[in-house]
Amino acid sequence: MNTAVYSLDMSAAFDLLKPDCFLDVVKNKLEPGMVRILMDFLSNRRYTVSVGGKSSSHRNLDRGCVQGSVLGPSLFSIYCGNLQEAVGNEAWITSYADDTYVIVSGNYQDELSQKLKKHCHNT
Repeated sequence: MNTAVYSLDMSAAFDLLKPDCFLDVVKNKLEPGMVRILMDFLSNRRYTVSVGGKSSSHRNLDRGCVQGSVLGPSLFSIYCGNLQEAVGNEAWITSYADDTYVIVSGNYQDELSQKLKKHCHNT
């Protein structure tokens, strides 16, 4: 058996989470009260930038998951939870937040090479 592992690196991954897409992922999987709490956590956020004692005006933040929060990695993992479906049953996904690894196995080197090409292209 031959096995290969490759890593997926998403630039600014936590900034990609869109609350409306997150809602689509969780609305049928969690209790309605929990969905409301999580959506409140992810929605209606604002930011400002301060440099040298001067601050910008407040702006709306329409996407992203709060980095550095206790919930951030778990919410991002839920958001990307369908990656296993994307690669099918020929590969195995293991991830925590934005650190994702795809594990592919094959009986022969040629088989492994073909699977890697297929999965690298799809992911």
